[in-house]
Amino acid sequence: RTMGDIDLLVKPKDYEYAVDCLLNLGCIETSSKSDLIMGRHRCFDYNEVSIELHYYFSFFDDIKKANELDELLYNAISSNNSELPDDENGLVLLSHIGQHLKGGLGLRHIIDWMMFVHTCLDDTAWHSSFSEKAQKCGLETLAKTTTKMCQMYLGLKNDNLTWCENANAELCDSLMLHVLECGNLGKSRNILQSS
Repeated sequence: RTMGDIDLLVKPKDYEYAVDCLLNLGCIETSSKSDLIMGRHRCFDYNEVSIELHYYFSFFDDIKKANELDELLYNAISSNNSELPDDENGLVLLSHIGQHLKGGLGLRHIIDWMMFVHTCLDDTAWHSSFSEKAQKCGLETLAKTTTKMCQMYLGLKNDNLTWCENANAELCDSLMLHVLECGNLGKSRNILQSS
């Protein structure tokens, strides 16, 4: 899908250095007062591309589970690779869905997850490492529910994806209804209504 913005995550010890790098490269800081107070990320603009530089990623009510996810992400950051490994990338996509559950969860978030599962999360990958990480971060139920919902409503194949078969069907129905009622396809409702 069309990219919305660029999210960068760096280890806390490298954060101020990363801010300096972005500013020295010509990025313009656009952080709001609430961004600075929350301390989760700072916002920048570079040639009309929005960049969020994250001090931490997770945004859970459960601090222990939030710290578990952030530690997994920090440990996956490598100077040799600018992309997260598959497991950690999947956890970010799931967490993103979780963050938007309270409002604004869109079909685009679900499709991002569905494409990840289709490409990277068959039974072998689930059982070898992903399920343990998802459980530690409190994302296992969301993973199973969202995946089963994708199978029920969006055409995700069941082949070699038995790990989600025990997901609660009523919860899957509720999630799909939630997406249809309050979700979006990447644009705000104001923009859609004025078109």
